[in-house]
Amino acid sequence: MLLALINDILDMSKMESGKMDIVSTTYDLGAMLSELVGMIWNRAKSKGLEFHVDVDQTLPSQLYGDEVRIKQILINVLNNAVKYTSEGSVTLLIQCERLENG
Repeated sequence: MLLALINDILDMSKMESGKMDIVSTTYDLGAMLSELVGMIWNRAKSKGLEFHVDVDQTLPSQLYGDEVRIKQILINVLNNAVKYTSEGSVTLLIQCERLENG
């Protein structure tokens, strides 16, 4: 957790200085989600919350983008959701919107 915090601080300084590089690559959505669920599920469970993941079945299993940054964003959002939810559940909903002409 401390390492993640340090990395976030370093990333913020990179963004502020304009030196943040987006590194796009093909990644496996299922593997990324599995890793996220493993981290967040335990935190939710310790607070007595349910944690659900609802993934659009039309979403491709392989995506192209900056997996590290996407993962950082999702971890931050989900950690905050668990932190500020006192009862019930937290749900991660992932949907796909297809664009015309690519």
